[in-house]
Amino acid sequence: MAEKFLLTSDGERIFYRVRRNKGPLIVFLHGWPHNWHAWKKEACSLETRGFSTILPDLRGHGRSSQPEEETSYSIERFAKDIHELLLKEKAEEAVIIGHSFGGMVCLKFYELYPSSCRALILVDTIYENPLKHMHLEADQVITPLLDHFLSYLLDNSRIHGKHLPEVPLEKFRDSSDFFIWLKSASCTSFKSLIACAKEMLHFNEKKIMSKIRVPVLILEGEKDERTPLDQAIKMARRIKDSSIRIVPGVAHDANIQDPINVSRYILEFLKGCGEHTREEKCSTGFK
Repeated sequence: MAEKFLLTSDGERIFYRVRRNKGPLIVFLHGWPHNWHAWKKEACSLETRGFSTILPDLRGHGRSSQPEEETSYSIERFAKDIHELLLKEKAEEAVIIGHSFGGMVCLKFYELYPSSCRALILVDTIYENPLKHMHLEADQVITPLLDHFLSYLLDNSRIHGKHLPEVPLEKFRDSSDFFIWLKSASCTSFKSLIACAKEMLHFNEKKIMSKIRVPVLILEGEKDERTPLDQAIKMARRIKDSSIRIVPGVAHDANIQDPINVSRYILEFLKGCGEHTREEKCSTGFK
């Protein structure tokens, strides 16, 4: 296992953890505002079976650069980072796994670099503005208002240093999804938090789903309210070669809350796609 940095074409530094084994390469993309640790347990499980793994900190998160320009946080730019990372590692293709915001990056990555995808795994994610699953009237009112508010926050640097340091995180421990989000957000730059949220409001990859020509697994937390099950089902219906699995008893952060079941579903999917390794074929138990 090695820790490295990629210098991107626009001059940013992307931190990533990589382990090269003999098996197929899996790239894990974390959600907003997490970092590579969100996928650590699943990655370790696959590594024991001989798979190669890459876990980056997306730009603005973890140990990666935190650009000042709002344009540096476009979904397209995130996808380009992953492509440049594959080029650096001399990998022609990979299975791309993304949670939440990372799943949005997965869809954009496929749109831009379809030949670099062996398969996609989309976890607790959605193909368009997350507010779209609300009533139409609410979406039409809330989205432009929130977009305006986020732009105001981005333009007022005096607010940037005061976003979360004094929030009593322990009070939210019983609200697991919110607690996990707050804990990660407290370690993420204000610029990244707001710029990524603003980018999600304009996200729409509906057109690409019918064009996906690789196997796709959709994993959805049973109690996820941020990207509800009905939206995951719609996504599965639009993607030709897709399957959907429900992770029981968890909400939006299935990969963090239940890494054992998520790892099992991923491995079963990879086996079904023919993504075997020598070690995995000889394995009889699940770690």
